[in-house]
Amino acid sequence: MKRILACIAAVAALALSCKPEVTPGGNQPTTDTLPEIAFDEILYNIDMGGSAEIKIEATVAPAADLTIGVYLTGDGYREGEVSLSAESFTLGKGEKEAVLTVSDAGLAPGQTVKISLMEGNDYTLSKTKSATFLSVNEPEKIIYSFAQAKGELIESLTINLNISGEKSGAAYKAPADIYLPFTVEGDAADAVIASADAFVVSKGGNKASVTLTLDAAKAENLAGDNAFIVIEGVNNVLAGDIARFKLKVHSGQQTPSKLVGTWAFDHVFDVDEVMLWFEEMEDDPALLPLNNEGFRLVITEDEETGEVTLTPDGTGDFAKFFRTATLTLTAPMNLGSEEEVLGSYTTKGNNMFMAEEDDTLVDFICTFYKLSSANRSFSADSESLGEAVVSFRLREDGGLELILRDYDTPPFGEMWWDPEGFDPEMFGFASLFTKVE
Repeated sequence: MKRILACIAAVAALALSCKPEVTPGGNQPTTDTLPEIAFDEILYNIDMGGSAEIKIEATVAPAADLTIGVYLTGDGYREGEVSLSAESFTLGKGEKEAVLTVSDAGLAPGQTVKISLMEGNDYTLSKTKSATFLSVNEPEKIIYSFAQAKGELIESLTINLNISGEKSGAAYKAPADIYLPFTVEGDAADAVIASADAFVVSKGGNKASVTLTLDAAKAENLAGDNAFIVIEGVNNVLAGDIARFKLKVHSGQQTPSKLVGTWAFDHVFDVDEVMLWFEEMEDDPALLPLNNEGFRLVITEDEETGEVTLTPDGTGDFAKFFRTATLTLTAPMNLGSEEEVLGSYTTKGNNMFMAEEDDTLVDFICTFYKLSSANRSFSADSESLGEAVVSFRLREDGGLELILRDYDTPPFGEMWWDPEGFDPEMFGFASLFTKVE
């Protein structure tokens, strides 16, 4: 048996090394007309001492008989405990399927053999170009389920997948690497870049993940904002509770240049509630930076360098904090209690004062920016210049929401200030600005 399998491996190596060269300008078929070959299943269970038929499928029938070589790997192969009915698949002219038989000649329970298709000039291979045989007493199907039903993509997002056994449940462990190919579908699919074309469950595990990133250029002109991650049909794999993942795709990253304009202060969200909270701690609410009528933020972009600059203008309490500064994307910090990080610069969540003012407000996306300079003392009597962080959100109605995210101990809110950490809800003073046309 070992000798037979060694011959198979030798034939495989010889076939790979002896591929005919494609002559430029010759009458070679294009990849568009070549049949694409794939196994119909990715994992076969073989009863101990039994056998199983394995099948390949072609997307189009070949114009002449087609031979597709195979090679074997895995612990069962090394011990020479399987045999094949032939050394290759033969796909007859006009046919789209071919079959081989694999026989278990003494595999131990749990041993695996992987059979892979060899490359050739007259066909292409799909993502399911390998299949695995597992010797078991009782065959068991795989059940997959996404860890979550939906998510949002604005920078990057990692999607997690779990597998279980039809009989063994969550205790199931992959007997070999299991590949679960997927597709991205929906109106926003073109803007989604996946780190792989399949979820790979490593041998001995039951989880897999794929990271998605956004193609910002394509995201700007989408017909819709939904995409779906769908596991391609595999015969021995069943869908679990969450069979597909729904993705909301945002229209590109909110870069500093998108904030360019002159923004006039409108109001601090839910001022009465803010004052009530501070009064309850016997702080003087008159010291809070809530009076900003006439204050503006002027955001400009240098056409040559692309540098974006924020300049405060006018009077108001915010003039005690803002200074002329460059505006760059930065990592989220000092998150609210309901915020979660979505990427390198963004979060999704809410602010309790914004929600109190508008009880219909749903969780929204905030983008974080570093100010190269700000008065970190937030005082009219002293100045302590340094970098600071704020978050902005461009609203659908054209407004701009601002939340302050860090500064040093200010001359207000003494009883609320916690030296161990900045409270973005109590000291963020979420505010709305409107664009000056």
